[in-house]
Amino acid sequence: MSSLRDYKPLRLMAGDAEDLGVLSACFQDAVAKLGDFAYLPEQRRFAFVANRFLWERAGPGLTGPFARVRAGAHFDDVVAAQFQHLRADAPDAVPAAISARMSPDIYRREAERRMLNYDRDLDPDCKDRRVADHGAAREIEDPQIRTQKPHAVVAVLEQTMTIRACGENKQYRFWVYVPAPRNEKPVFIYAMPGESLTWPLIHGSAWRLASGLAVSEASAACKKMAESGMTAPLAVGASLGDVYEPLAPATEMDVYLEGAWGETWTLRLCGRERRYDLMFLADGGG
Repeated sequence: MSSLRDYKPLRLMAGDAEDLGVLSACFQDAVAKLGDFAYLPEQRRFAFVANRFLWERAGPGLTGPFARVRAGAHFDDVVAAQFQHLRADAPDAVPAAISARMSPDIYRREAERRMLNYDRDLDPDCKDRRVADHGAAREIEDPQIRTQKPHAVVAVLEQTMTIRACGENKQYRFWVYVPAPRNEKPVFIYAMPGESLTWPLIHGSAWRLASGLAVSEASAACKKMAESGMTAPLAVGASLGDVYEPLAPATEMDVYLEGAWGETWTLRLCGRERRYDLMFLADGGG
C-alpha cells in the first residue's frame, strides 16, 4: 500500500481464546503509558488505550508504509487486575505490549476456596489447613460438551490441588467448565479423591448413582435432611479394583480411556461411611 488515506479502523470482539489470539496479534508491539491502563472494579472492566502498530497495512514482507494508530480495548466481567514486574507508581512509563492470552488459572481463588471448604467438611476437627500446592491447569478437549453445547462452554480445564491439613497432604483433582455467556458462573466437577480413573462426564453419572444409593440407605432423619439440602454425601476416597480389559488412552490428550475396570468408592453421609463397588466400561468416546 502506498497510501493510508483509505485506511478503515478495526473493530474487533473476542469471545474465546482463539479470538483473543487474533486481538493479541493486532496489538503486538503496541506502546502505551502505564497511566493509560485502568481497572474499574464497579464496572468490572479493564481498559487501556495504546499506539498500535498497523501490521495489516505494512505491506508484503513488511516493506511499508509503516504507521501507528491510537487504539483502545477493554475486557468485561473482570474481578481483579494485577501488575507483574511493572511499577504502578510510574504512570508515564511506556512499556511495549507483546501478547494477550487467556490464562487457564483464572479461577484459582474460587477453586482454592471451594476445595478448602470441601476438605473442611470431610475433616471438621482439623483447624490447621492450607493449600500446599496449586497445580497448573491444563485445557482438555471434551468432545461430548463440544457436541452438546458448542456455544455454551469456552474451555474445560483439568487441575490438581494439594491441601495440607494437620500434617497430612491430600491431593484433589477437579475440572472447571468455563462458560461462554457473560455473567454465568463456572461449573466445578470434583474427581473422587484417591485412585479414580473417571473423567467429568462418566464421573458425574457414577456420582449421581452412588450418592443416590447413599441417601436411599440412610436413616429417615438423615434422608430428610439430604432431601431438604441441609446435608449431602461427601466423597471420601476411591480405590482401583480389578482391571478387566487393558486400559489405553483413546486420545492424544489422555482425556478418555478405553477398557474396563472396577473401583470402590467411599462416601460419607450423616457421619456414616458407605462403600460402593462400581464397574466402568469405557469405549474411548466418553
